[in-house]
Amino acid sequence: MFITKMEKYIVARHFINNEESLNEFEKGIDNLIIGLGLSKRYKLNFGLKLTTNDNINEELREKIKKKLEGLPLNLWLLYDPKNRGSGVSFRQIVFNPTFYEKKYIIGSIDIDQLSVKGDSLELLIELMEKVEKENTLYAPGSRDIQVKLAVYEKNSNLRKIHELFHSLAISSEKLIVKDDKYGLNADAAYKKIGESTTGVSIFNTTHPNYPELMNYTMRMARIADLTGFAGEYYTAIRSSLLGGISTGYIRAKENKFYHKKDEQTEKEGITNMIITQTRELGRTDIRNLLEKTIKENRNMGIISEFYDKSEVEFIRDLMLKGLMSN
Repeated sequence: MFITKMEKYIVARHFINNEESLNEFEKGIDNLIIGLGLSKRYKLNFGLKLTTNDNINEELREKIKKKLEGLPLNLWLLYDPKNRGSGVSFRQIVFNPTFYEKKYIIGSIDIDQLSVKGDSLELLIELMEKVEKENTLYAPGSRDIQVKLAVYEKNSNLRKIHELFHSLAISSEKLIVKDDKYGLNADAAYKKIGESTTGVSIFNTTHPNYPELMNYTMRMARIADLTGFAGEYYTAIRSSLLGGISTGYIRAKENKFYHKKDEQTEKEGITNMIITQTRELGRTDIRNLLEKTIKENRNMGIISEFYDKSEVEFIRDLMLKGLMSN
């Protein structure tokens, strides 16, 4: 059995913009507090990165304030009352001076996608220990469920196809989970191709290339807009070029969709997101790798084993449109 030597930080991330997302936050905080009780046994530290929407009403902001005032003092807290984008929130965790001044394995988790109690916590710790044992730089927690990335199935498929192109840029050999005893119900496409960004990201600050990863990301954030999803996409792909990747399943929860839209409006939002986020990746130093991956006919065939070829072509063309708009 592997005996852990390094301390670990699990930082839950959440964004509040309405009552429903506040309720989800309250459930997640209760689980975090349970996790704090196990911290000594596992050499664990827990943290919270909370972001609120700029325009929430005073009543909701007061509820959040009272909840934060009741948090345990040994829970690391970073509260940002301004929404600066998911990519910024991500970097505020994984490249925070708190964690690289003293060496840690850092786990950034989306509070509404992963529970930190019971066997869910056990699997997360197992993956963090794997990163330490294998001395890898990065590990995405592969989801053990049928992933839903949009309210409507066709739109969800479009987003998954988009993610799978990123996985192929990294390579399936690096991302697929070899020991899949926990992935019996996982998405078939992700099982074969791999997941690169999942809502659970683990980084090893003792890895010799961790400072280089931080420098690359911060430098690219000055020439491209990495405030959105592009920030997480970039960091995952750049990590794969700088160090090894560890893989493993985590107990995921289904995504929550707080703002329901009609199918066409949702599709238009996804279309715009794919074009704009790919455009920003095209301004970084991974542009050539991404373009080569998208244009590779073999990759089209791999993804088309799981999704309609016309949908795969649609996403490929959107991504190329984003790259060529630079």
